[in-house]
Amino acid sequence: MIGSAIISHARMTSADPSLQSKAVRALLDVVLTHLDQQALLDESSFPYRLMANGHHSFVSFSHSKDCVALIISPYPCGIDVETRAISQAVAQRFFGQHENLTLQSYPSDTQAVYRQILWQLKEAWIKLHGGTLTQGMGVDFGQYLTDISPTHSSQIKLSNGHQAFIHPSLQLSAIFRLDA
Repeated sequence: MIGSAIISHARMTSADPSLQSKAVRALLDVVLTHLDQQALLDESSFPYRLMANGHHSFVSFSHSKDCVALIISPYPCGIDVETRAISQAVAQRFFGQHENLTLQSYPSDTQAVYRQILWQLKEAWIKLHGGTLTQGMGVDFGQYLTDISPTHSSQIKLSNGHQAFIHPSLQLSAIFRLDA
């Protein structure tokens, strides 16, 4: 738990894409059971909502290969887990000029980790705001790279009261608010 946000992840026994959606919802059931909560999932718009006793919280899901993750928060939130490497060619195509220049200032092995983190942050932003790929890729997270460890989990302040939680070894990043 980070503030009032709950982040959970799990590994599947198979990387079968047809099982990913079921696996992340099973993870939600495990988390809700652990919290002794019952809630209905509303998937009609991003971010998704959990409805219980006339109240709602927000939930975001992600999956990549054999990994699934979720975040639950009283405020809109987004999460992304990405186990595939983000190539330099993809970064050149989708990241902004400032981000690519910032990436070039790091050794190549660190660049690979930061490319993955930038991609995760952009995907989490898309889920948080319900935006399109183009809108999410247009957000510049390059200014935050100096505050992010390529080897340890980090929590950083973003604009508009948002926080980002980055866990490189779990290959996940989440964006959420601590308070309204």
